[in-house]
Amino acid sequence: MKRLFQATIVVLVLEALLMVCRVTFYPQYAPKWFWTSLSFLLAVTAALVFYCTVLRFPHLRRAQDRNKKITLLGSIVFHCGIALLIFAGFYYTLFQYKALFFLTEGQTLIDSPVNHQVLSRGPVQAGDFEELALTLLEVNVDFYDPRLVEHLAARVQLHDLDSGKSRVIDTAMNRPFTFKSRQATIYKFGFAPLLVLRSSEGELLWHGFVNLDLVGGRPDLFEWPLSGELIKVEASLDENLELTLVLSNQTGAAIVVTPGDPPVEFLGIWLEIPDYRYWLGFVVTSTRGTKLVLVGLFVLTIAIITRYLFVLQKDGAGARAGNP
Repeated sequence: MKRLFQATIVVLVLEALLMVCRVTFYPQYAPKWFWTSLSFLLAVTAALVFYCTVLRFPHLRRAQDRNKKITLLGSIVFHCGIALLIFAGFYYTLFQYKALFFLTEGQTLIDSPVNHQVLSRGPVQAGDFEELALTLLEVNVDFYDPRLVEHLAARVQLHDLDSGKSRVIDTAMNRPFTFKSRQATIYKFGFAPLLVLRSSEGELLWHGFVNLDLVGGRPDLFEWPLSGELIKVEASLDENLELTLVLSNQTGAAIVVTPGDPPVEFLGIWLEIPDYRYWLGFVVTSTRGTKLVLVGLFVLTIAIITRYLFVLQKDGAGARAGNP
């Protein structure tokens, strides 16, 4: 038992050093070898704790006193709860997944690792998740409202590609939603004008929404669709609360555009912004293993109560007997 305890301590120290290494050298993106090593160490820890638990059963069979049997049973359940928590951590690290994706109002995105900007993942790839079509139906926020962050709400439609079933979910800035062992939380939003580019002869050259981060009055940059040149965009409100956009390039060419106005010439072509929408950025994380953690905590609570119930009763009775 002593050697098993020492081996468990050594493995826990290695896990702690591994976590320190991850936080120090990989604060944002954890490489695959980290999750593989952590999963292996967690599996070894769970096996050691489980073996220690098995060794306690002979003591339980030899115990004659009823209270001692219950105390030993509580100790066994306590170790099982620890093993369950470790297994939950092992299960979580296997399927650990964190990614970003961006949706514009009316846009549908297939929720898969290919379409995500993946930040970190565990040894088991997230491709085993059943793919869903995510559609951002609407964003309920007023661009002119200075408290738009507090009032931000959105409606998302989830469509299961396998079963064909769909459901609509209402979410908000601090109200995440869950689906298919994942959780999505709004972390960013912005303004998406619809750019329509035409030649001087009226031929359509390009059209599409451009996601801009203009909230709070800060400028943003985007690549001009036809040449890849960086264009700076600034948004402002006039005295009539009408939104205007100022577009400029690095050479100093600039125009002022109001959504809904007639086309204006910019960089040798005609630009029109007939409409605009909002876009949202979501953080997607895996929730696999979280329910096992809750079950493990519940088992530990029951075990602690059972383990120390008669010990506390005995101490209390002894204290009362010692009082004159």
